[in-house]
Amino acid sequence: MFLLGFIALVQTIFLPGLLILYFFKIKTQSIIQKYVYIFALSLFANYSLVTILVLFKIYIAALMLSIILIEIIFSIFLIIKKRILIAEESDINVLYKSLKTLLTQNSFAVKSLLVGSLTIILFYFSLFISNIGTIFYFTDTVNNVHWNTWALDFAHNILPIQSSHFPQLIPSNWSISYLLIGGSNIHFFPKSIMPLFFLGNVLMFWDLAITKRKYVYLIAVIVYGLFGPIIYNLVFIADGNGDLPVSFFAFLSLYAYLKRNENKYKLEEYLLIFLFASTAAGTKLAGFYIFLFISILCLYHLIVNYKSLKISDYILLFLSIVTILGANLFWYYLKPEVMVSSLHQPEWLAKNYSDILINALNLMYYNLGLPIVAFFVLTIVFSLLNKRARWISIIMVIPPIVLWMFKYSSDFRNLSFVVPFLAYVSSFGLIKIIEIAKNKKMDLTIRFESLQENNSHKGLLKVGLYSIVIAVVIFFVINTNTFYTILYAIYTAINKYYFQSNRITYFTDFTSFVHVDYYQKVLGMMFLIIAASSLLFLLKIKLRNLFVLILLSAVVLNFTIITKPQIVQHQQNEFDKVDARNYYFRVNTIVQSAKVDKKVYTNFEAISTEKIPREIEFVYLDSKRIEDIFDGTLTSKIKTYFLRLDYLQEQTKLNIRNSIAAEHFQVLYDDGEYLLIGSKNLFNKPLRN
Repeated sequence: MFLLGFIALVQTIFLPGLLILYFFKIKTQSIIQKYVYIFALSLFANYSLVTILVLFKIYIAALMLSIILIEIIFSIFLIIKKRILIAEESDINVLYKSLKTLLTQNSFAVKSLLVGSLTIILFYFSLFISNIGTIFYFTDTVNNVHWNTWALDFAHNILPIQSSHFPQLIPSNWSISYLLIGGSNIHFFPKSIMPLFFLGNVLMFWDLAITKRKYVYLIAVIVYGLFGPIIYNLVFIADGNGDLPVSFFAFLSLYAYLKRNENKYKLEEYLLIFLFASTAAGTKLAGFYIFLFISILCLYHLIVNYKSLKISDYILLFLSIVTILGANLFWYYLKPEVMVSSLHQPEWLAKNYSDILINALNLMYYNLGLPIVAFFVLTIVFSLLNKRARWISIIMVIPPIVLWMFKYSSDFRNLSFVVPFLAYVSSFGLIKIIEIAKNKKMDLTIRFESLQENNSHKGLLKVGLYSIVIAVVIFFVINTNTFYTILYAIYTAINKYYFQSNRITYFTDFTSFVHVDYYQKVLGMMFLIIAASSLLFLLKIKLRNLFVLILLSAVVLNFTIITKPQIVQHQQNEFDKVDARNYYFRVNTIVQSAKVDKKVYTNFEAISTEKIPREIEFVYLDSKRIEDIFDGTLTSKIKTYFLRLDYLQEQTKLNIRNSIAAEHFQVLYDDGEYLLIGSKNLFNKPLRN
């Protein structure tokens, strides 16, 4: 299962995009641009392919594996024979030298921005790594008939039945994993790709900073990276949704436009920009806003430069537009009435527009906090004084925010596609505020000349070894329960005093634990990556060898450590953890109000293994011991039990019900899945069932 899931991930994010990049001769200026394009083009290609195969009822594992095999053969041929580069930098040492050159050639202020930006990139790359092996928490994905259900529909060779007004780019790509692993509802693989959308936006900001030599984009990296977990939250960034993907494709359209050749009109560049914008519309309905304005922009450039085009260019233009719109807007053609009707805001938002506006402002205030709202308002206003940010603010930021306030403020996520543009214009606005305060124009240049050689190999070896040791030590410290307790206290304090406990919870785990889990794992992973990178640097590992090592590791793990039963059990353990945390608060409320013993015995191990001390102590007893107690084999003085019923034998369940009927125990809680009972002699007065 693991190997097939790994192959599905490679197909989802890499293979089709690599081939499209080569066969259509798409030029890129940097390794980041290359991989971002490969990722985006792969998602587009898979969406088109899966939809076509399902329409013809031939979307089956054998055919999909055959297609992937052909793609792998072509890719290997291109890498070996045509010498196409997977990475421009040959090894880790070149990356190190590039970063060292950047830091040594710039002022302290620019160095600080560089270090801050690199920390943000490391943080979100660590989120991507630490997210592997987790489950979906987002309620729309798990509980409602939404994203995961649609992916499973695709995997079963049918078009999603209850897709409402949602285009299907994300579910169709998830379905590849489900199809190849046999239709099992294993979240491991499809969820793994989700942090890449936010990370992609961060990397695009960084690439703009380096290629254009302007540190204003480094400020955008920091603004986007710092405020991202506040605007959304960290778990949502890594979970299954259409909001981060649509923001990725929306910003990718602007990124591709900024990376175009400004001195010469190239039709292929504008077709690619148009493709990315239409893919935003194919991801979620909100993306249609970006698609509309990017289409107008591309049309404007076409009209201005139409004389430079040949007949063959017009043929290419026509065929490309038909193909792109046919693929990305397929769901709009399939359900036009549903798509149009969803543009209407439900009447239950409020009775009038003044109330709607007040509700929208409250939602912004309680989800962002006054300081952040004030920051964005000020920087947006001052961005209008900068010619590079003015039109982005006027078209991509201010109108969508106003529309959201009066039409779509039922959910803050409806504003997701604006967030990277908001970070973009805010960075320019912040620079303008500083320039006005200092009363002088700022030099925004990043200096980056030729790479500097370092001949002190002994010094590098010493630094590398220290980095490994220190990073590993910090990794283990971060993963202690003590550090977890500190993180939990900080997170709950921020939630209580800054957000005033008013943030909306979108997750199946409605506690703070899942958020703290993520922060602990990401912070720990950051230092583990530092240690691993230092080791690769000392060993002088080439990047292509690293890719081969990852592939071989996937093969070995598939037949040794990460087998199908282990993956299934791991996912069940994660589900159990969610149940345990949610039920704890119910049990705690009941036990406190009933004034029974705060030591509760349970056969549900997950509820007894939380990392921080709690008001109730749960003591784990295996189901065999529970059975022995209730069938009389084992005597016990235990007073309170919290039992997971599907872990017990039918006879044991009957014995428990008989004990309740005989009034030896009183039911405190029973939902058919879990049972909380207390000994009758614990109660001084009758309790309500």
